[in-house]
Amino acid sequence: MKMAHLIMAYKYPWMIERMIGAMRHPGFVFYIHLDKKIDKEAFEYLAGLPNVFFIKNRTEVRWAAFSFSEAIWTSVEEILEAGNYDFINLMSGQDYPIKPAEMIYDYFSRHMGRNFLQCSPPDTSWVRETCHIWASRYHLVDYNFRGRHRVEGILNALLPSRSFPFPYTIYGGQGGAWWTLSTACAQYVVRYLRNNRKFRRYLKHTWGPDEFVPHTLIMNSAYKETTLLNRIWYQDWSSGGNHPKILQLEDLNALTNSDKLLARKFDDSVDHQVLAKIDSYILSIP
Repeated sequence: MKMAHLIMAYKYPWMIERMIGAMRHPGFVFYIHLDKKIDKEAFEYLAGLPNVFFIKNRTEVRWAAFSFSEAIWTSVEEILEAGNYDFINLMSGQDYPIKPAEMIYDYFSRHMGRNFLQCSPPDTSWVRETCHIWASRYHLVDYNFRGRHRVEGILNALLPSRSFPFPYTIYGGQGGAWWTLSTACAQYVVRYLRNNRKFRRYLKHTWGPDEFVPHTLIMNSAYKETTLLNRIWYQDWSSGGNHPKILQLEDLNALTNSDKLLARKFDDSVDHQVLAKIDSYILSIP
């Protein structure tokens, strides 16, 4: 089994280095997409680590915008062209394993052909209220001009609600931007986005498409039958808002008792001790 880990990065190269070190395994290869607006110099040394490569086709990313999804899927396309992998696993630079690399490798080896999404059923309040608002209103997140929010308000006041371009049931997941897909499923999503210009135009003016678009495409396809939900990632959304809690020492017990493989998110400037404790825990697992 061979897995490509795609890391979406824009800061903290030392955290990325540490994460890669904790996940080092002969079956794992790491690809780093560095936001195009970030100077690459501080990150370049990472290419000297074993099985680490930079994505060549960099995209300038805006949070919650289509540009983030575009960066992900052009990176996936580049990875598919670069080598033969059984899985592509999407991560941020602030994620960390909470199980040994060998255990992570073994888990996916036992689930060949499966896909893993952070995803909620379409009848849940989060999908009905949040995802449908993101999909049906005009959002100009990828634009940077004075009065952008005022223009958004005018568009949404005067124009009818937008409809998803295809007759699909909308799926999504809070924190669902991060996933693991089989190569076949990843190829399906890449082809779908590449071959549907109308769909890409629609996505350009949505909010947070990374948290509902791949889910909707996959769960309305034959790949639904091979997809497992909410199996891989530990995230804490108890504090509310648009971001998960920054995990700290106080979360160590929950992390070490979790059956998940990976966790997010961490921040050295908030707590610089928790990752060392996780390393000690991982090393203690026989």
